[in-house]
Amino acid sequence: MINHIHITLNFPFKIQHKLVDPSYDYRPKDGNHKMEHKIVRLRFKSEALPLAIATLNRPAFSRYELALIVWKLYESKSLNDAKIIGLSRATPDRRAFIAAEDSLVQSNLIKNIGKEKSPFYVWSGATGSNKLELACCFDPFSAISHLSAMEWHGLTNRISETVFVTTPSATQWSSQAHEQMVKDLGSQLYRFREVERLPSLTRVTIEKLGRRPLSRHETKSKFSVVKGGEFIRVTSIGRTYLDMLREPQLCGGLPHVFECIRDGGKRHLRLILNEFENHGTAIDKVRMGFLLETLCSIKNQDLDRWAGSFASRGGSRKLDPQMPYEPKFSSKWCLSINSPLEVDDDQYD
Repeated sequence: MINHIHITLNFPFKIQHKLVDPSYDYRPKDGNHKMEHKIVRLRFKSEALPLAIATLNRPAFSRYELALIVWKLYESKSLNDAKIIGLSRATPDRRAFIAAEDSLVQSNLIKNIGKEKSPFYVWSGATGSNKLELACCFDPFSAISHLSAMEWHGLTNRISETVFVTTPSATQWSSQAHEQMVKDLGSQLYRFREVERLPSLTRVTIEKLGRRPLSRHETKSKFSVVKGGEFIRVTSIGRTYLDMLREPQLCGGLPHVFECIRDGGKRHLRLILNEFENHGTAIDKVRMGFLLETLCSIKNQDLDRWAGSFASRGGSRKLDPQMPYEPKFSSKWCLSINSPLEVDDDQYD
């Protein structure tokens, strides 16, 4: 009788395993013998834990997520109908978790790419994973943004060497982390965190993903995202245009932003209008309205309404907030055109 599962670890990623199906009928074809039920047993640290991580099919995970995997294995004492042997406690304490964590690190199944006080683990074999996947795994509430999002959506022909992400403010992030832990653990959260002293879901400090720098930007405002596969989250096209206008220095510079609006403004007009209508400020609408009219030759009732409602006469609004005021001026949009644009002079007042 087979007493346990045999696992071969094939680096860098896949775990090959051979499970005995307890429902399989091992009787000879003549039917003269009773079926022998095969019990599959797994050793916790060397077999059950690596197999549980592998079946998640995640390239990377936080220390909290690793602790959650260990917790669930202790609770169930089984995995895929196989019994886990050697677990006497109902739940793991901090000492048991650290022993399991150290076992994975020492066997090179996981690698820490975070700072010392904020570990973040890459599953072995994930070195070739998409860097955008890793970025979204390391911060579950973030999204790929700015020039990286422009590249993803095909708004630019540039390739971003830096991975840009947007994430909620520290207070909002902590609130969302608490909500996630309640969802994961329910009434067991207090025991998990306060009694057994297992790690909570906390923000991780990472400066690079492989050789690519990681640039993280916090925001207090909500940002719409789209899914790009199982793990990748990207700011929506409308939100990406809003970021382009608000933070052009993170999007290839203002001249490049003008190029992208000129190339894609008409194609993405409805998405832009919806995003700016719902989440843009008055000056956001004024700047984008002027650019859509000037660069894309768009005539639109929504733009006319923006000009009538949000253009503030007698002010000192500028197209580029970082540059000095210029006398070249749009009377319709009450905007100083203080950044060079490749348009005819008669489009200005």
